[in-house]
Amino acid sequence: MGRRLLALLALLSLPACDASLCPADRLSPVPAGARWIVRANDRPTFTPPPEIPGEETFADPAGTETYAGYALYDEAGALLAPRWLDSLTRWEGATGAVSAADRLASASPAGQVQLLLAEGRRPAVTFTLADGAVESELAPHLAPPEAAGQLVDAARAGDRVLATRRRWPGGGGDVVLFDVSGARILEVLPLRAPAGGVVEPGRIARLDDARFAIGLDYVEPPARGAIAIVDLDTLAVTRVDVPGLTGCLEVAPTPAGAVAVLCRGALDAPPGERDAGLAVLRAEDEVPSVEVRRARDAALSRRAPVERLVPLVDGWVAARVAGDPATGDGDAVLALDLDSDAAALLTQGFDDGRFGAPIGGGDFGAGELWWATVGGGVLRWRVEGSGREVTFTALPPAAPHGCDVTPPRDVRYLPSP
Repeated sequence: MGRRLLALLALLSLPACDASLCPADRLSPVPAGARWIVRANDRPTFTPPPEIPGEETFADPAGTETYAGYALYDEAGALLAPRWLDSLTRWEGATGAVSAADRLASASPAGQVQLLLAEGRRPAVTFTLADGAVESELAPHLAPPEAAGQLVDAARAGDRVLATRRRWPGGGGDVVLFDVSGARILEVLPLRAPAGGVVEPGRIARLDDARFAIGLDYVEPPARGAIAIVDLDTLAVTRVDVPGLTGCLEVAPTPAGAVAVLCRGALDAPPGERDAGLAVLRAEDEVPSVEVRRARDAALSRRAPVERLVPLVDGWVAARVAGDPATGDGDAVLALDLDSDAAALLTQGFDDGRFGAPIGGGDFGAGELWWATVGGGVLRWRVEGSGREVTFTALPPAAPHGCDVTPPRDVRYLPSP
């Protein structure tokens, strides 16, 4: 019996989630018309290692022991499958299960969904939406590592897959090139700081058929803002500095043909005092450069962009921004125009100490912006207009994602094949 058929039978024969949470029904097949996937999970937990307090080595990210489930929706926000995939799902050859620490790739290939399993001994898995079968698995190590790591993002490049990988303990990371089947690692490209410090890679954005931009964070002083450009034809890695900003882990292509850059600054500083902001990469120049567009202006004077940079229309992007409870500003979803001072605060929330971060991740597709929130579920806006004159019309939230009460944490749009 073939691998794909075995994987599909496994998906169809296991319960969707724990019986204490949901009815004991079978995991549903992939429904027609699925265009959005939503991850829901409790507040991530972890078990500290038995070492001297203050000197622990955390081999796994928080959440590897926390239940998570993935629901599928159609374009109108109707729930199609409350638990298409969850922590109890197993597939042929699986070495682990999904958890609250997993990541959805920033963009999956059309007709597929790519899930980056959190603990580094496990693979990144690509499922085909047409039948729910496993399309490929990327094994992130040539041999089982002594310490775990995590794939941060992945992007298809012809018959290859480019992925960013972080390592624990000690931090740092590199860029890994796989063949498209995931059966073998073709190249490992190291990332080095100018002074020999630790560098962590972030999201990936395609520039053209051969070049990709990668967000970077310099973990050790001196702090600096930079991104990397990887050329798959030459395997060269070029650093491009981001003046005045630090912690530039997120990059994303915009509809205007540019690449937006999100820099979160130092997370231990108040949001209004961080070297945080938004910039644009000029990759088409003979010597690529980055131009800072939004930093500590009126929209960002008391908030700082943190993560989940989502391109919208023209030069508009949305992101999760951190507020400061001392000033009465909660975490929020903020839309900003990189070509002007226009901005729109879409929603905000406060951490009540029970569920963790009140604002999760979001995505844009088919003219709508979806965003996961703890208090309001998955919020939706219709985005219309161009230039400065872009409007955000609130739509009814997506239907509740199922039979349990775990809050939604992240969202991705799934383009059709």
